[in-house]
Amino acid sequence: MLYFNKNIKTIVRQPQNSYLKIFDPKINYEYSQGINETGLSILELLAKENNPNSIIEKLSNKYHEDKYSVEQKVNKFIILLKKTCFLNENVRYFPQVIGTTKYFTPDYITLELTKKCLLNCSHCYLDKTEKIEISEKKIHKILDDLISIKVSTIQLTGGEPMLYPQIEYVIDTLVNNGIKVLITTSGFYPPEKEDYILGLISKIQKNHGFVQVSLDGLKDTHNSIRKNRSCFERTINVIQKLVKMNIEVHTAMCVQKINFSEVEAVTALVQTLGVKLHRISNIIEEGNATKEILVNTEELIKVINHVSQQYSTKKFVVSNSEYSSKIISNRKSPNCGCGTLMLTISSNLDVYPCTLNRTSMFNLNKIKLIEGLTKYGKKFYNIKAPSRDDCNNCRYLHECLGCLTQGILHSKMKECVWQK
Repeated sequence: MLYFNKNIKTIVRQPQNSYLKIFDPKINYEYSQGINETGLSILELLAKENNPNSIIEKLSNKYHEDKYSVEQKVNKFIILLKKTCFLNENVRYFPQVIGTTKYFTPDYITLELTKKCLLNCSHCYLDKTEKIEISEKKIHKILDDLISIKVSTIQLTGGEPMLYPQIEYVIDTLVNNGIKVLITTSGFYPPEKEDYILGLISKIQKNHGFVQVSLDGLKDTHNSIRKNRSCFERTINVIQKLVKMNIEVHTAMCVQKINFSEVEAVTALVQTLGVKLHRISNIIEEGNATKEILVNTEELIKVINHVSQQYSTKKFVVSNSEYSSKIISNRKSPNCGCGTLMLTISSNLDVYPCTLNRTSMFNLNKIKLIEGLTKYGKKFYNIKAPSRDDCNNCRYLHECLGCLTQGILHSKMKECVWQK
């Protein structure tokens, strides 16, 4: 008898490069292992039954191949699965098989619930001239659609997502349907609502969710960037409360000229607070952010590498990327998954390839989600991201490497090799 180990969460069927989605609870990491068409056929049958002889017979009929040849392939694949600790012979467990060959099923969705926020940060990429947020009717439909296609991870952001009127309904619905929830927040709330908001955030622990709090400098610098004198103290207080509640807390520092010299000091501070991961990243010239406040990416990477070596431990990680860095991929793919495995739904219901690429693929007011995925999703898959092979001599290499969005932003240059 053959059964899957419980770390295999799902078998994901895609138009190209299907994969196993695997979770390691010890480090709260998800990763994926690519599988070919034959491997997918075997795994789909294993997920329904545990009799190898029956599987061999069905595959022989499906591919019109003799049983001996099929048996050799199946046995070889099963041995490999046992060696990688994906199968066992004792504990009965079968993972879900999700996805379709008609469109790419996104693995990670960012929901920009609202543009409303109590702050007006100097680097915010959103245009806040209109205080738009997703209506109650629309959020019900969106969540129903995302649940139906088995999206596994949803990031809630804004504006400030915890001020969204339907936030309790959103969190409860996602958590109760087994979806991992990430919340990106300023940690700056109306004092009278703070305890209520922290209670809502605590619910995401159920599916290994976590909260990311923005901290962009020491006291004076953070307050200057956030344009609020009390922001630093209140944010630190929220981080301490979340850690005390045993919620996994990450922090994010968006680096610009005003806070560049404080990168190491902020890293040391959040480590003492009990934060699990500290993400340090550059900003892009979008929204409030102008070219004048940007720092040199190559210099920033040197600083990030330094503080990572100095401060990273088994319990504290310094990272230079978004949550997608936590989805370690062994899939063969020409890019990061922008527009296929990752999508962003904005507060006006535009669907973007990723959070920083504000080129709308389609709008959910005009077209249904599955229809949009079918019609537009495959267009991004075969686009090769900027790489050292093409861009090694470019001054923007460190910004564009592996990122479709940064490649598109810099492709306006006449000398851009990647665009050609």
